[in-house]
Amino acid sequence: MNKKTVDPIAAATNIIQKLDIRSPSEIIVELIAEQRGATVVESFLSSAEGRLVCRGNKGKITVPMNETNVGRKRFSIAHELGHFELHSHLANIISCSKKDMFDWQGYKKRETEANLFSAELLMPRSLFEANIIRKKPNLNLIEELSEKFKTSLTATAFRYTQLTKEPCALIHSTDGKINWFLKNEFDYFLKGKGQNLDEDSFAYDAFKGKGDNPSGSAVSANTWLECYDSRYDDIEFIESTKYLEYYNSAITLLWLP
Repeated sequence: MNKKTVDPIAAATNIIQKLDIRSPSEIIVELIAEQRGATVVESFLSSAEGRLVCRGNKGKITVPMNETNVGRKRFSIAHELGHFELHSHLANIISCSKKDMFDWQGYKKRETEANLFSAELLMPRSLFEANIIRKKPNLNLIEELSEKFKTSLTATAFRYTQLTKEPCALIHSTDGKINWFLKNEFDYFLKGKGQNLDEDSFAYDAFKGKGDNPSGSAVSANTWLECYDSRYDDIEFIESTKYLEYYNSAITLLWLP
């Protein structure tokens, strides 16, 4: 195939518009993939969350048969469909790991593009925005949206941070270290990739087995800032954190009270 470079969000939006999808319940990702030329099957995958095999204009998407989380499975299917739509001219076989499904920051350009495609396909902007207007950030809301759109918690949190009008930041961490963050109008210099979580953060507590804090509680701004600054001693963020045992990771949402 000779395909030109395609914007992943535009590609997913085009599919939603062509199918005239008007509610989350109409986003049946297996049927969408079939309609686009990619058959979805379940099989044993030892080291991958999803795999795409292409032959000409046809493709086969394989996802783990032992995956019980509907949101993760749907996201993996949509992710591989993103590769089929965007990258099938570059490789006949594409295999994606857990880490690839968390790549929202361009560490692997193709994986980030597939994730952006997946998020737009499963949570179209027009449908998603209607569910977050005038609603305050926290991970309880994110979980409600995750159930409604049948999407993974991390993807839903990412989509929320992209589209909400509320200034906030989303942080993803593993083993007590920050992997990446996403900000909208949240105008603070946050700790970056590889930095340790502060011991005063709820995210740190989550990795120590002290539970989640999905509703959100106040923490000192300096808990999350790149460098300590006495000017922020009296400023607080609201931190909402959820531990993801499957990935030994946590997602954190920060916003101003």
